[in-house]
Amino acid sequence: METGNPLPVLFLLTFLLFPVMLDGQGIVINDDLTLTGQIRIRSEFDGKDFDNNSDLVERSQMRTRLGILFTGLEKTDIFLQIQDSRNLGTNSAGLVNDNNLGIHQAYIKFQCRLWDRLTWQIGRFESRYGRERLIGAVGWHNVGRTFDGLRLEFDFDLFNADLFLLKINDRSFDTAKYSGHSGDENLYGLYTRWLEDHLHLFILADVDHSKVQQGHSGRYKYRKNIWTAGMFYQRDTDWGLDIALDAAYQFGSHFEADYPDVSAYMIAAEIGYQSNEKSQPRIALGFDITSGDELHSQGPEWTDNERNSFYNLFYTGHAFRGYMDYFITGPQFGLSDWYLKFSFQPADRFELMSHVHYFLSMNTGKVIPDNDFYWPIRFDKYGFEFDLTGKMQIYDQLTGQLGMSLFLPNAKWLDGMHDDLGTWFYLMFTANI
Repeated sequence: METGNPLPVLFLLTFLLFPVMLDGQGIVINDDLTLTGQIRIRSEFDGKDFDNNSDLVERSQMRTRLGILFTGLEKTDIFLQIQDSRNLGTNSAGLVNDNNLGIHQAYIKFQCRLWDRLTWQIGRFESRYGRERLIGAVGWHNVGRTFDGLRLEFDFDLFNADLFLLKINDRSFDTAKYSGHSGDENLYGLYTRWLEDHLHLFILADVDHSKVQQGHSGRYKYRKNIWTAGMFYQRDTDWGLDIALDAAYQFGSHFEADYPDVSAYMIAAEIGYQSNEKSQPRIALGFDITSGDELHSQGPEWTDNERNSFYNLFYTGHAFRGYMDYFITGPQFGLSDWYLKFSFQPADRFELMSHVHYFLSMNTGKVIPDNDFYWPIRFDKYGFEFDLTGKMQIYDQLTGQLGMSLFLPNAKWLDGMHDDLGTWFYLMFTANI
């Protein structure tokens, strides 16, 4: 006899057996127990194929989260969050059981018994750093990103720091593939915050400990060993000016992609001004630039054995490179994104936001035809993207959001494919407790 998943029953019993009180962070059951939850439903209408003769593709998704935070133990917190992420219509009228329910977060967080400036966090948890330009939770996604691992949080008078080991791929459970050359992939990091959280300095290492054999030497090297050193700076002034700056440099090696050496960079900045008028208008200018590789003059071969294409690690790409997500993974040739943002509140509980992006390649991909062969990536401009978003706080715990995006492409980018406008629309409702 199948008993099913007991977690929803436990959450329901917890809710029913204790008195509750609603606050901005969830339902406070008692001093030691807080319940959080979310249901988010989003319908998208996708016309990103640059072909106005094709129909829009409609898809709907729903994400349901239920979490419980227990703080009643001595200097120890326990958090458990279950999640169901589904594509609506895949099993809407069927009689087949689906298995979408799972653990989104589950961790123990406790203060070190011997040193109260140190806090341990162990388990599965979300990680957000800075503007999430390199490590983020990707809240827009229907699943969202979490990591399994260990994080040590240090709280000093001058600064605070996180030291972490996050497991990306543990191959030891796959006995068929595990061998002396098939190690795990981990993300190691030291992330520090200074000047009352205005300045962040960090060093990250994405290391794939599995090994590949190199050339005639027969030596084995780590498949991936990419280090990222960088900084983040943010500041808001009393008279409405705000600034944010991300910068990082990458080095190491990436033998999985046949790069013995890595040398790449990223720099992203935004400066904005928000008026104190009733409608709170804000205007901002910014850019997001990542380095890239060039093409060899005789065809699709890189100019040298060095990787210059910046690896974006585990960032929240949807928040940076336009809402249509054409450039989430990042072109091999690098990307230059220049943008203008404007937002204001024309009415109570309603906000209107508009973004304009201009995307360019960092390298033109110069190619000489050989025997009528033409390498199709020969351009330096991708095009313009226009994003318009309206957000309404319908009730205190219910939000509605409507978005429309258009992409005006450069014909050379598509190289003979359809070059009509790319379009994308969505409607989303989010209820939180």
